[in-house]
Amino acid sequence: MPIKEVLALMFDKVAIKITRYEQKIDINKMPFGKLHQDEIMNAYGILRFLDKQLDKLSRKSKSYLSSRQVFRRDIVCTMLRNPN
Repeated sequence: MPIKEVLALMFDKVAIKITRYEQKIDINKMPFGKLHQDEIMNAYGILRFLDKQLDKLSRKSKSYLSSRQVFRRDIVCTMLRNPN
């Protein structure tokens, strides 16, 4: 799941209410107000890192697939030129 979709799900108010109800979570007991700016920035850094890694993986797989297609095309062209 791309980072953008994860973030959209994290901030979906309806999904949050449904999950809170299903899990019987009382938000008044949770320490969200105690989160420090450093912790938020650290979490954001992790999300950016994951996004970059997923992007690299996506580019590598596209490159790998295109190189295989070129290789197959070259083999087919060679076989058509030299049927022996």
